[in-house]
Amino acid sequence: MEQERGYTLIEVLIALAIVSVAITAVFHALQLSTHSSYQLTLRTFALHAAKNTMSELYLQRAFPAPGLKEQACSFGHYAFSCEIESKKTMHDLFRQITIRVHLEGESGALSTLYGTLTRAR
Repeated sequence: MEQERGYTLIEVLIALAIVSVAITAVFHALQLSTHSSYQLTLRTFALHAAKNTMSELYLQRAFPAPGLKEQACSFGHYAFSCEIESKKTMHDLFRQITIRVHLEGESGALSTLYGTLTRAR
């Protein structure tokens, strides 16, 4: 009598379990990569929104009073909110400006930009 060749049910189930664990690991890595890419896009767009806001202040020749101001600053299809903080410096003709950008409705800053504005132009 000739012995039949093939795999037993146990061998097939073990192979299937190994493949499913590998596929799960691949999907988890893809999920992390997608999330990282999304966060990088958000942070990059937030930095552009901060730079645009600083450029607007400079072009308007703004010299804001010390304090905190919040305004909408969208970029791309994202709705950001810019928190503009103005502080006095040792020299009366300069203001230290800090712009923090976060998604509207959220508190964590995605980007922070520091700059200086002057009254003497």
